Amino acid sequence: ILARADAVVVLDYPLPVVFARLWRRTFRRAWHGELCCNGNRERLVEHFFTRESLFLWCLQTYRRRRREYRALAAHPPLPHLKIITLSTPWQAERWLARIAGPQQGVGDGLR
Repeated sequence: ILARADAVVVLDYPLPVVFARLWRRTFRRAWHGELCCNGNRERLVEHFFTRESLFLWCLQTYRRRRREYRALAAHPPLPHLKIITLSTPWQAERWLARIAGPQQGVGDGLR
């Protein structure tokens, strides 16, 4: 896929942002019984009392992923790739609004 891409967008958010979003999404899915991956439903007991916890995974992999993102930005795997690193949700919203053009904003559905 990278050979056909012209850019990679990296969301390199701070841990508190990532963890808060994971927390809200997990609780919303569990509370409302929303379907997630492959028709599964979130079960809170799995996130607090098992090794399969997404919260545990987030904490264990955050630093490594951040190093990988920075290495990718410093040395793109292909010379033609532009690496766009966005470090805050606000930066991401501004970038999306800019690429959407003057007719649309972030909340307009990005057709």
